[in-house]
Amino acid sequence: MNMMTNKLLTFFCLFSLILFTGCKAEEEELEVPVDAQRPGDSDNVEPTPNPNPPGQGSGKKRVIIGNFKNFNDQSSKKDSKGYSQVGTFEQSSLSGFKNSISRYSVDTSAAATYQTHKLGEAKYCVSVFRVTHPNSESDTLIELFEDEQSVSTQNVNYALDTQAKGWFHLGEFNFEGFKKVEVKISRGTNSNGGVLRADEVRFLKMREGYDCRGKIYKTVKKNAVIDNKYDGAAAKPKRDSVGYREFGEWHKSSLRGFKNSVSRYSRDANAYVTYSAKVTGQSYCLKIFKVTHPNSVSEAKITISQEDHILDEQVLDYSDDVNKLGWFTLGNFQFDRTKPVVVKIERYGDDQGVLRADALRFRSKSCQ
Repeated sequence: MNMMTNKLLTFFCLFSLILFTGCKAEEEELEVPVDAQRPGDSDNVEPTPNPNPPGQGSGKKRVIIGNFKNFNDQSSKKDSKGYSQVGTFEQSSLSGFKNSISRYSVDTSAAATYQTHKLGEAKYCVSVFRVTHPNSESDTLIELFEDEQSVSTQNVNYALDTQAKGWFHLGEFNFEGFKKVEVKISRGTNSNGGVLRADEVRFLKMREGYDCRGKIYKTVKKNAVIDNKYDGAAAKPKRDSVGYREFGEWHKSSLRGFKNSVSRYSRDANAYVTYSAKVTGQSYCLKIFKVTHPNSVSEAKITISQEDHILDEQVLDYSDDVNKLGWFTLGNFQFDRTKPVVVKIERYGDDQGVLRADALRFRSKSCQ
């Protein structure tokens, strides 16, 4: 009896000890904070750092924001991300970049905005694709902002012939990187009440030695021609147009130039063109191809310079009969090979005639 009682007591004590230990363990388990790390758990995962924090990283090489936008459809074209509008815009029958749709508005308070955060800390060429028509707004206000701060303001004429459409370069701008950059298109204070038009906006990162129109300088060894086969709709200029730049409002002319190529003209009082080259030699004969017409300027100023040093200035008459076109010899020049050569054509004085531009030729031989 005593032996049986002792066994029962021993069993009861052991059972109580096991039960107590289990309860104690459960209590200890409950006391552990929920977010505490336990042996065997995974280490806390650090958040992935932003690969391009503000002001760092290369950013996108090219950003194009279109306006193929249907505000009732969430699946609008991907390249329309960043496009927004104020006022009523309609789809136009006039095509835009790469024959895409363009948009227009007759609202006096209408505006189109293009926004991106993808630009790196670099220099970008900012361009708008200008869809032109005689009934368009002649004072289109185009504003550029970075992080809400004004960077550029330009008034651009869209009331031109439809063939004048193409990329209009606002210029090259240095951005701080990964901040909100915005282009806004609206009406200027001198609005003619014409149709406000909007199409693509492009941001293109610039390489050293390049600007909005491509390679800045033509490399000239022995002989070279810098022509003006300019196409505003093209992403980059023709090879033989490298070094040619237009400033102000220019248009394609019906008058033919060198080798029956296109020539260009401007009625803009402040317009001018430049031809820029890096020469590998020292002695060159320079000639310019004159496209003549009685309505042209009778005094066009031609300036040849290297940086701040003017080598020569001449005044030429372009108002001859159309059959007087051809090469005009500017003369023989000795150049400093370490500095770029720039030839500029502009109006001289108050001449109101049409300013014309075509080709410039470098020859390593002496002028005949």
